[in-house]
Formats: sequence, structure tokens, C-alpha cells
Amino acid sequence: MEFMQSEGCVQPTTAGPSARVAIYTVLVGTKEPINNPLQYLGTTTGTDLQFDFLCFTDNPKLESPVWQMRPFDPGLVPHEKASRLPKARPDEFLPDHRYSLYIDNTVVFKRLPSSQDLRGGALRAFRHPWRTNPIDEGDVVVREGLDLADVVADQLRFYAKTRPATRLSRLTAGTVLLREHHDPRVRRFGRLWWEQILLFSKRDQLSLDLCAEEAGCPIDHFAGDKLNNDLFVWPVLPGPGRRVLASFDADLYAWLHRSDAAAREAPRTHFLAHEGDAAVYKKRVPLFHYACLRTGSSLSDTAAPRRAIAAAIQIMLDRAGDSSRPILIVGIRSSEPYSVDESELVGASGAFQQYYRFGRCPPVFTCALALDQALDPAAFDAPSSDKAFGQILVLGMPASCHAHAGAKFGPLLAADGQLLFQFGTSLSLDQLQTLHGRGGGGALEVFHGGHVSSRTVIPTSVVLMRPGYAPQVEIGSRTMEVS
Repeated sequence: MEFMQSEGCVQPTTAGPSARVAIYTVLVGTKEPINNPLQYLGTTTGTDLQFDFLCFTDNPKLESPVWQMRPFDPGLVPHEKASRLPKARPDEFLPDHRYSLYIDNTVVFKRLPSSQDLRGGALRAFRHPWRTNPIDEGDVVVREGLDLADVVADQLRFYAKTRPATRLSRLTAGTVLLREHHDPRVRRFGRLWWEQILLFSKRDQLSLDLCAEEAGCPIDHFAGDKLNNDLFVWPVLPGPGRRVLASFDADLYAWLHRSDAAAREAPRTHFLAHEGDAAVYKKRVPLFHYACLRTGSSLSDTAAPRRAIAAAIQIMLDRAGDSSRPILIVGIRSSEPYSVDESELVGASGAFQQYYRFGRCPPVFTCALALDQALDPAAFDAPSSDKAFGQILVLGMPASCHAHAGAKFGPLLAADGQLLFQFGTSLSLDQLQTLHGRGGGGALEVFHGGHVSSRTVIPTSVVLMRPGYAPQVEIGSRTMEVS
């Protein structure tokens, strides 16, 4: 059957079944131009269905030869979340259609759907081509800067307590969704899905499968996945191929172009209109902080005793050389509040394993050290025959050990290794200089730490040493060359 194209709609030239199918997309805010999903079809293609092509948008100037524009007011909901409302609730936005096919703006058809595609379940979709569960999806969302680490971690933690996502052995792509959207199960799924998007991450694939299961709405997966199928091509970027990714740091862009009033007023619009490398404006992701959130490690500032050293560890890991070198975590046991127990060491090890989850995790060793051993200036005997550690963390170190701390643990480092101390109390400038001078020199950076017992930050209590680097001491934004 041939189809004809006229302004605002595309439909077959002969009648199909009585029910029309709404093919729709949503474009809210300044992200990218509207795409043409029919650009690969030419002038004719086979289908036995009738279609309405509808685009829900808040842009009254948007025009397309394919899409009929439907005004959509995001209201008080941020644009990236608001765009998910029509996606999740076609029953509310398409009351006169029995079937709807949602497609992302980067989808282009290889063929038009046919009545054969409607003969599966009430909710049909494609499997994700790379990931198989929401936990992996959440990790990637954070790693790529697509949503905030705290938001995703809260969502996965909530699911682990109430509806463990680990029982789901699949991940459905939200790129293309075919629904008989007035089916009670599909309506219930849509309500639950929109609630989860509002409560947690805007990245809707995190909650899609869980909500379908909760609603009793089975997902009938098409053959193939969203990269390999006979229905569409994805991703096909619209227009000149530029779009604003979810990882775009609008605040950074506006600041870097602060001399341009238009960039400060509308950074996303300005970016689309000008040349520039999107990677330059990608959000910085606190991956180790997220690893602590996921594992309940005390190295960040959420799980007690809240040592608040994740940012310093992130700097250390960003600079790490050969990631295959082992990591050593030492916890000092004492009668002081900042003492480290076995559960903290387990959590710290788990945080590093989570951090390296999508790569090669180096061996991680942990060791509990009694206070008298920490006070002894003799070199520490590592719990591994390999003495060339890439990173060493010493937690709960008494400030009284500052004079010999570097010499005690430094010999265990590889040539480009790094040594991080978390002291229980603040170090004075004299103590820092002594630590640096007796610890082999090199670069030394000082950070603030924390502990739940102090109920505030502990200034100059975290020290990162790099003995193999040019001598300098960095305290906050100040850098002092050391002779």
C-alpha cells in the first residue's frame, strides 16, 4: 500500500482498519531540531494501517512536513522530566486513538508499522542492546553524566529495599514503545512510570521494567533490539547532527561564554547555533562518591561515620597511572572516635570495586592496624608480596603520627603511586611541613575531611602525597613550592 504526504500528516492512500495509530514524539525545551522519521522511506512504502504523526512540543514556532504539532505546556516540571509525561501517559494525551507508537526524535523508520505489529501484547518494545538490568543502567547513567549521582543512588537503594531490581534479568529500551494504551494494565503501568520519573531519575529506562512488572503489564519484546531490527534505525541525529546531550553542563557553558549575553541567557540555544566540541561542556561526574553511595561506604559524606574524603579520592584516581596496580586500604583501630572497624574496611573495598565495575578492577587489600603499630615509626609490612601499590589509603591516623607517617607507608608505593592519609584531627602547617619533609618530599595536597562525631568539617585533616612528583604543597587553591 502506498502512503501520501501532505502538510502536517502522513497516511496511506487507502483505508486500513477502523482504528488509527498515533505515531508520536515529544520535543520540549531547547535540545535539538525536529527530525524527519520518514527520510529513509522515499515516496512509497507498504503498510495496511492509517497513521497520525503527532509531536507534543512547547515551541509554537516548530514546523515539519511530517508532524502535526500539539501544544504541550510543561508547567512547573523541568523540561527533561516534563517530556516524559506524554511518553508515559498516551492514554491521557491520545484519548481518541486505540494504538500509539512512541518514538524518540532520533528514530527513523526502515518501514512503516503494519497490522502484524499490533498482534502481540498490549505493550511492545525492544530490548536494550548492551545492558540487561536497571542496576547496570543506573551505573551508566551516572558515569555518562546523564543524571545526578545522588538521585540515581537513592532510586536504586529504594528499589533494593522495596522491589529488588536485581530480580529483573532484562532491560527494555524506551526508544520505541507500541501500546494499546487504553488497556487497564497499560494505563496502570503509565501512571506508575510517571510517578517514578517524578520521584527519582528522569532517565526513564531505570524504572520502565520495574513499573511494568508492578502493574502486571507484561512487555512483549519485538525480535532483535533497538540497534538491530527491521523497523527503524537509531540513532539518526536531526538537522546538522548537533544536539544538546543530557550531560551538557549549561552553567559551565554560560560561564565560559560569559562575555556573550545570548550564551548567558540561553546556553543550550547558543550551543546549537555555534560550533563547539560538546565534550568540553560535559558535566564532571563524582564517580567515587556514587560508588560510596551504592555500597554504603563511609568514605563519602552520607554513610556514618562520614569521613567525607570521596572528593580527594576522586582526584587521586583521576591521576592514577597503571590501574592494574593493587590498592591498599589501612584502618587504624584505637579508642578514639575516628577509629576504623572491619565493616568500614569492607565498605571501602566495595566502593573501589564498584568504581571499577565497568573496567578492570585492580586487587584491593585491606588491613586493620592497632594503634601501637601505627605509633611505631618502623616501616609497615604490607599484606601482599607485591610492594608496588598504586594507591594507599590510611584511615583514622592519629595526628601524633604525622612525623613518621610518610616514611612508614611510602616505601610500599610504586614510583608513580599516591598515598592518602585521613587524620582524625586537623594538622597544623608545621605538622604538614614535617610530614612532607620526612615523607620523601614530592607533591603534597591538603583537603578538609569530616567525621560524624565532629558534626562539622575537620580542616586540613586529609593529605594526599605523591612522592614521585615535583615538590610542592597545595592547600586548597594555594600552591607552595617546597625546597
